[in-house]
Amino acid sequence: MHCTEIGGPARPRVARRRISRTRRVSLGRLSAAEREALCRDAYAIYAQYKAGVERATFDRQFFGDDEARVALFLGDDGALVGFACASIARMTHAGRVHAVYSALLFVDTRYSGTREAKKFALAEALRFKLREPWTPLAYMGVVTTPASYRMFAVAMPTFYPNRHAPAPAPVTALVREAATRRGLAFEDDERWLVRGLGEVRQPERLRGAASLQGDPDARFYLDANPRFAAGVAMLLWVPLDLGNLFGALARLLGVRAG
Repeated sequence: MHCTEIGGPARPRVARRRISRTRRVSLGRLSAAEREALCRDAYAIYAQYKAGVERATFDRQFFGDDEARVALFLGDDGALVGFACASIARMTHAGRVHAVYSALLFVDTRYSGTREAKKFALAEALRFKLREPWTPLAYMGVVTTPASYRMFAVAMPTFYPNRHAPAPAPVTALVREAATRRGLAFEDDERWLVRGLGEVRQPERLRGAASLQGDPDARFYLDANPRFAAGVAMLLWVPLDLGNLFGALARLLGVRAG
């Protein structure tokens, strides 16, 4: 199992509710009843934004790994309003073991969950680096919307593909092998486009979202992946070395260099 997709349509700018509490769990430590309730409630949120994915497929693809860690984002009444699932797989490339981080994130768009999601993702990556500082770690996402791509562009100092420079050849080779091992089917390997799971609901909301208008990173995504509404996704590769992680943390905290 790999939690891979990042998505969730943006709505027009409105005052969003705050997440009241975040609970972190390991899937393998939940009881059968707790795990069933989590899958049911998470799927209800996911299905608001993605079509064409049955509950059984969702459970198997995204919540089948006992080692996966999940952040549960809760509202004032204790109800689940969003979730992030993180999983790390290992692969050998060019004679060296690499760790590949994957994640699934969906938040009810009536709530502001970006900050909490970033904190969870960075904490999970740092946990791994503290345990295995010499193992190369990178995040590979299957990014289904321009809003999700922009979230990474704002958060991470170094990521690929981006509008500033092409990915180095060694990174491209690593991404292609990681995608093949994960069983992803390329639609366009030059642009790192793959067939996603399901299709985005109401893609017109994304194209017209006020937060994306005039944004160069959102435009880069749309130009590279004009068929995102048909279920085509873009691979995203983020090296999670300490420099990139601490750079992302500084951005999250609003710390400026210099």
